[in-house]
Amino acid sequence: MKKILARVLSVAATSFAVGAFATESPVLESEWTTVEGETIRLEAFRGERPVYLKFWASWCGTCRQEMPHLESVYRDHGADIAVIAINLGINDDRAAVLETRDEFALSMPIVIDRDGALAQAFDLVATPYHVLLDRDLRVVHAEYAASGELDEKIRRLATGGRQAQETVDTRVEGARNSDPEPATDVEDAGATSAGLELLYFLATWCDWYLEDTRPAMARNCSDGQRTVNRLYRQWPELHWRGVASRLWTGETELDSYRDRYDVEHRLEIDATNDVMLRHGIRQFPSLIVIDAGREILRIEDFGDPEAVAGRVRQVITGRATAVDSRLLEE
Repeated sequence: MKKILARVLSVAATSFAVGAFATESPVLESEWTTVEGETIRLEAFRGERPVYLKFWASWCGTCRQEMPHLESVYRDHGADIAVIAINLGINDDRAAVLETRDEFALSMPIVIDRDGALAQAFDLVATPYHVLLDRDLRVVHAEYAASGELDEKIRRLATGGRQAQETVDTRVEGARNSDPEPATDVEDAGATSAGLELLYFLATWCDWYLEDTRPAMARNCSDGQRTVNRLYRQWPELHWRGVASRLWTGETELDSYRDRYDVEHRLEIDATNDVMLRHGIRQFPSLIVIDAGREILRIEDFGDPEAVAGRVRQVITGRATAVDSRLLEE
């Protein structure tokens, strides 16, 4: 399991292109609310202080291992660098974030990325993720592990060093994958208005990576795909699409997942993460049903397969009845 993650992150870490991050990005002007209710705006630090953003999740093992490093950076350099911990906001809630904060005695501001806009702005594809911005809010460092290079850049910026540093463009062309081939950019079925669409949003790692730390969550992921498989076999004529998160996922991981669950429906990676954001997906797995471009059902709990099947059956038969009625009127 660790080897799979290491392989994906290794490719991701080396795929940055040299260039400047969009310093006029809307995310710099947006207001972020901390778990304590305070407001943060990145633009306020321009010309004043560098910024260190640490993206993490409460269920991410490596993130937890790096928490002492995060706290030490804040204690040593918090007066000179704005240190902000950003929870990914996926399969997490405020209670889990506060529990992690208390467990590791974190004292820096903590923000939950509730809509995914922050991760999207910096092109995150895995956690932990370290982003360092200089006083001009240019990204000068972005990687997936705490390193000596990160610490050295933090030290230099904290002590007022303005020597030239290579900027890093976190917006890469195509998706970062564990394979050379680019991942598929999913066409958003919900954007169409023809017919009933069923989109199943999943994470290829949810069932096994969370097995020890979040067993109930892992079971829900397994139950979700098995339930969707049964529903697909019952109604194969409908427009089904499995949408895999790009987090820790390339074509190799997708193929492994497809084989593990004997997936027959269409299955693709949301390479740009646009489909996830458009539908507000913050929980894996999630099944949404769309009718004529409008979401009419969303399911996130798959613990009772019969209940899930009943809810889906209800909207399918209800729509069929409505269509039949319109045909009779015509």
